[in-house]
Amino acid sequence: MNQIVFGNYVLTRRIGTGGMAEVFLAQKMNSASTNKPLALKKLQDKHKNDPEVVRLFLNEGRLMSCIMHPNVIEVYDVGEIENTPYLVMEYIHGKDLYSVIRNVFSMGISMPLDIILYIISEILEGLNVIHSARDNKGNELKIIHGDINPSNIFISFEGEIKIGDFGIAKSKFDKSKQKGNVLKGKISYLAPEQIMLENFNHQIDIYDAGLILYEMLTLRKAFDETNDERLLSEILNKEIDEITYNSRQVDPVLRDIVLKATSKNPKKRYKSAQEFQTDIQNYISSKNIRLNYVMLKNFMHTLYEEQLETESLTNLQEQSNYSGSITAVPVSKIIVQLMKEKKTGRLYVENSGTYKNIFFKDGKIYYVASNYQPEFIGEYILRKGVLSKEVISESLKTCKEENLRLIDYLVLKGFLKPHEMYNLLVEQIKEKIYHLLSWDRGIFVYFDKEITKQEALPLNLGDFEFIYRCIYNYTPSYIIENYISNFIFQPISINYDANQYIEKIRFNAYEMRLLKILTQKRNLNEAINEAVLSYNYRKDEVLKVYFMLEIIGYLRYS
Repeated sequence: MNQIVFGNYVLTRRIGTGGMAEVFLAQKMNSASTNKPLALKKLQDKHKNDPEVVRLFLNEGRLMSCIMHPNVIEVYDVGEIENTPYLVMEYIHGKDLYSVIRNVFSMGISMPLDIILYIISEILEGLNVIHSARDNKGNELKIIHGDINPSNIFISFEGEIKIGDFGIAKSKFDKSKQKGNVLKGKISYLAPEQIMLENFNHQIDIYDAGLILYEMLTLRKAFDETNDERLLSEILNKEIDEITYNSRQVDPVLRDIVLKATSKNPKKRYKSAQEFQTDIQNYISSKNIRLNYVMLKNFMHTLYEEQLETESLTNLQEQSNYSGSITAVPVSKIIVQLMKEKKTGRLYVENSGTYKNIFFKDGKIYYVASNYQPEFIGEYILRKGVLSKEVISESLKTCKEENLRLIDYLVLKGFLKPHEMYNLLVEQIKEKIYHLLSWDRGIFVYFDKEITKQEALPLNLGDFEFIYRCIYNYTPSYIIENYISNFIFQPISINYDANQYIEKIRFNAYEMRLLKILTQKRNLNEAINEAVLSYNYRKDEVLKVYFMLEIIGYLRYS
């Protein structure tokens, strides 16, 4: 969507839609924290004239704004703009728990037990704060969330856990009666007393937290959702008995915790979220499990690696003034362009999770970093048979323990002489470029003036000559042919200002004769036919010379 101005906010894109409202990623204008992403929730137009819906919506914002806690989504602003009720919340960059459970199930794995226990403990911490919240005068609010379910539990990619969506929450100030109301909330998470339309209290949230714990362990709902009638019957009559985790019965202590939380009789249920949390914490201690947000962060990054990589690349491209696809523009052309402009900066190229960073200084390549394992220096030395696997393994272990660079350690211990290591590094960097120039897809992003902290090596690669020989030997002909097909019939003209680059390429006599043929024909198609049929050149030889002339800007098209 195009950006929309809504009052003092800019709505950049829609990130969610519910029964009553829609949620947008937003930014506040004229603020010191303008760049901070926000979530703006506004009532849908069709509900603006419904007093009960408006009351519930504004009640949600009012209640949430009374609570400031790391486990509850914070509300910054509540009001109406152009007769549209809205509330502004913190934006959680992550997923809801429902999506996480579904993703884990689809992958055929179990959620790690420590992750499960950490999540439920944080949910209960948030519930305890909600249930004990007070207004600014110190009066108890006696809030009942009323809709605790995995879709309303949000997990950030940084390992935060937050309760959100107070759309049907109640407090002591709510004038609507509980008994006789229509059922509200997701049916599968209604407590038995809600279905029976009896008076209920905060224990319905505790019941729902128990169901969430059950779902995380078993990766399935507690009751059959085939149809509403069967579901309501099971909620009222079916006891939860078997609780399996990773194809095994959970131990009796954890089973009893789940059963107590989900008891159909509120009198047998936990009296408070804090009491429930205490049992969870005692269980964690008895198992010597250590919990922290880092393990959840790592788990989320593993589950959503592809999405995070895509977002990261998008962010990189937004930060750069020079980016694109190497399918459309071959990476060798990008490298030559940076050389011609004598750039100092970093070229990032990524293809299906493998990436390379090429650092330039005044148009010269002086360092190449890669996450491609065969290009790691240890792997490279092993592949070349310079040192044994035992020496490399022990050296890597020591370097990790003492925070040393492998190349420095190998020289320090006398395994390699300085000139030997230098030669290996130069050849290793060359291989990184050989491999890169064979890529036919991926993205590139250039960051001007960005330099590496690594010590620069005097590579002496030969600049344009080196790149041409790399193209000649390592770029598949089909990549060149696909690119050149865009110009094959276009009239050719010569840019003599690019003669300086031809001198740097150092074409041999065979290639210089081909250059002359290319520049005497009206277009590439005629030149190929002339070179192949009259002078017995191979087509790929013609294409590679032409390609180099095109990327240095020697050939132009009328």
